[in-house]
Amino acid sequence: MVRKILLGIVALLILAGAGTYMLIKTKGDVLLQKFSAYVEETTGAPLLMDELPTLTFFPQPGLNLGRASWGREESALSVRFERASVRVSAKSLLRGKLDITDMEVDGLAVVSRSAAAKTAPAAAPASSAAPAPVSDKNEAKDAARLEAVLTNALTVRDGHVSLLRSDGASTEFSHVDLNLKNVRPGADTGLTLKADIRGLGPDFSGVLELTAGAALSDSNLTVSLRKAVFTPTAGLPFDTPLSLSGDGNYQLRNGSLTLRSLTLSGPDLHVTASGDAAALPALLRDPLHAAGPASLEFSAKG
Repeated sequence: MVRKILLGIVALLILAGAGTYMLIKTKGDVLLQKFSAYVEETTGAPLLMDELPTLTFFPQPGLNLGRASWGREESALSVRFERASVRVSAKSLLRGKLDITDMEVDGLAVVSRSAAAKTAPAAAPASSAAPAPVSDKNEAKDAARLEAVLTNALTVRDGHVSLLRSDGASTEFSHVDLNLKNVRPGADTGLTLKADIRGLGPDFSGVLELTAGAALSDSNLTVSLRKAVFTPTAGLPFDTPLSLSGDGNYQLRNGSLTLRSLTLSGPDLHVTASGDAAALPALLRDPLHAAGPASLEFSAKG
């Protein structure tokens, strides 16, 4: 009797597994089509793949991608990677939707090129320094696009980021290892980062380690910088680490900043800051003529 029950359970498991496999298998073409449309709709450009991705079904449906690129090499932003895996929610896929849950990327290379010298507009008068109001319609569209590209977890291994300026200076981040958890609006997002840094104009190099947390609710971004340590290796007049920590809030809608605390420690140096600024982007562009109040307090020792 027990043997028959066990055989019946095994048969049911096999049938359930085979049925699930066939159901997901029939969704394979749908997954490929939806992923291609997903990339182009959320980023504005297609992902160019050297080879067709392969489908995975267990333990979670998804795609394994080989070498691919996004954006032209001469454009302001271009991305390529050697390998990536994308995992999606099986429940959302069976409903005909695409909900990415996890992403892993190896050999990611990002190049950002400044076009300030070619497209810089004429200097605006001081009265227009405050940011222009953003319409609710555009803000909702941007929020929807941002939410579409977010995922529960993102892992980048051995990445490389190049920030190229129009004057020939550049900053290179190599051997980038990045981990993001709970990358969703309203969730407590965790971030860890380690990378080598090399700058040209001025020339310097060092190692950066970063641990932080963030939460985005509506247009309010709360950031907690638990640890940011830069250890110089060449080109700077000191070789002891610089450490930075602090927390605050930033309003994406109007650019206002509330800095609860910020601490910078280095060789014979200890600086703390707190306060608020009504329009941070305008303040950074033109500190003398920016509109809106700003109250930042600093103290330094060393």
